[in-house]
Amino acid sequence: MKVKLIIFALLIPTIVLFGCAKTNMPTSGVVGWSREASIGSPAPDIPFISMEGKQRTLSKIRLPITILVFTSIPGVVCCRLEPDLLTLADRFKKDPITIVQISLPKNKCPHGSGCSEACNIDDTHLVSLCDANRIAWNAFHQPKPGTVFLVGENGKIAGINSTDNLESIADRAYELAQEVYPIEDFIDYE
Repeated sequence: MKVKLIIFALLIPTIVLFGCAKTNMPTSGVVGWSREASIGSPAPDIPFISMEGKQRTLSKIRLPITILVFTSIPGVVCCRLEPDLLTLADRFKKDPITIVQISLPKNKCPHGSGCSEACNIDDTHLVSLCDANRIAWNAFHQPKPGTVFLVGENGKIAGINSTDNLESIADRAYELAQEVYPIEDFIDYE
């Protein structure tokens, strides 16, 4: 009995110090979004409900280059499109660039459960998403309203800025679009 007790007394610290196996295998973790929304990291793929009521993800509808803008609009018009983004979408209507406005309503969304049907504009060049449940906001690690992300053709974040510098992000998006599809090779998406 004493021998067994001594063996167990020596065996337990050895197992604790060295483990039971020769290799360490991860046993748990989070699958999905990267830990940090930084330049070079994969952009989170945002799930949403389309105007037709279908579950979709942004990667399935976006063009190769994407400009994502987080906005916070007070009052009852949670999904009003920002004029600067409408202008940008019009500017890029012949380029492989999607503009995405992600609205972060400050109050409870006035559209309630019908928010996605009322707010989501699902277009090739302009997408407006109401993020009342903060899914996209959390996926991008809670950026401040007015934060702009540029996502490249490879699905990685190529730039981060603010709406104050929207023009510089737009210029960079155009450069990336030209790298992907030079003007002479461009196929009209419309």
